[in-house]
Amino acid sequence: MKIEIGPMCKPINEQVNGRLSTTDSVLLERDHRDISRLYVRGYLSQVAFLACSKRLIKKVEQVLSTKK
Repeated sequence: MKIEIGPMCKPINEQVNGRLSTTDSVLLERDHRDISRLYVRGYLSQVAFLACSKRLIKKVEQVLSTKK
C-alpha cells in the first residue's frame, strides 16, 4: 500500500480504502491537511515536510496494523 502526503493528494482514508475509523480518519486527515498547509505557506522547509510526512505515514500504518 502506498500512502501519499501532500497538498494535491487524496484524503488518507480514501487512499486506504476506508479502513480507518471515523475518529482516526478525522485526526489523521487534519494532520495531513495541516502539514501540507504549513509546507505550501512556507513555514516548513522541504526537509521538515518530508520528516513530518514520514512520521504521519508511520502513524497511519500503526493505526491500520492495530485494526487487523
